[in-house]
Amino acid sequence: MCVSCGCALAGGSPTDDHDNDANLTLGDVQAAADAQGLTPEQVAQNIVASLAALTSPVENEPEAVEKRLAAPDNPKRFVLGVAYYPDRADGHKEWMSKENLERVAWDYVRKHRRVGWFHAGVEGHAEIVESYIWPDGAPDWVTKDIDGNEQVIKSGYWVLGGLLDEPGFEMVLSQKADGWSMDGGAKRRIRPAPIGDDA
Repeated sequence: MCVSCGCALAGGSPTDDHDNDANLTLGDVQAAADAQGLTPEQVAQNIVASLAALTSPVENEPEAVEKRLAAPDNPKRFVLGVAYYPDRADGHKEWMSKENLERVAWDYVRKHRRVGWFHAGVEGHAEIVESYIWPDGAPDWVTKDIDGNEQVIKSGYWVLGGLLDEPGFEMVLSQKADGWSMDGGAKRRIRPAPIGDDA
C-alpha cells in the first residue's frame, strides 16, 4: 500500500512502492510478520508502539503534562483526559475559541468517533465512552494524572473518556501513551493567539 504514505486508503495499490525502495509496501509488512510469526496488524502495532517510545515528549513539556491521562486502578481499563483546551495556544501554536471547540467536539461525537494510535491510523485500541465540555460556571475540577501530578480542568475544556483494550491500557500504564491528541484537517486563518493567565 505504500504503507509509508497510506495511499491505499485512497484506492492505491498495496504493492506499489512508487518506484522507491525506501517506501514500505504491504509485502514488506507481511514479510516482517512472517519472519517473527506475527500478523501484519501486530507488526503495524509494534511499529507504532516503538515509534511512540522513541519519540515520546520531553518530560517537562507543558502540553504533554496537561493532557496526561488518568488511569484509575480498575479492570474496566477506563482512561480520562483533556482532549483540548480553548483560547490558549497549544504545542503547535494553534488554538480554538470555546465556541469552535464545542462545535468540533460535537461534530466528533456525531460523525466520527474514531480513535487512532499515535497519528498512524491504527485503530481498535480505544473506544470513546465519554465526551463533554466542562461547563461554564462550574468550578474548576482538580484531579491527578497517572503520575499523581495535579491537573486542573477549567470551563470550556474538552474532556474525553475511553475504554482501552489490554495492549492499549498497558501502554498508558507504562506512559508510552499519555494523552489524547486531535488529528484532522482545517483551513488556517492567521489570527493572534490569545494571551490568558495560564498561557
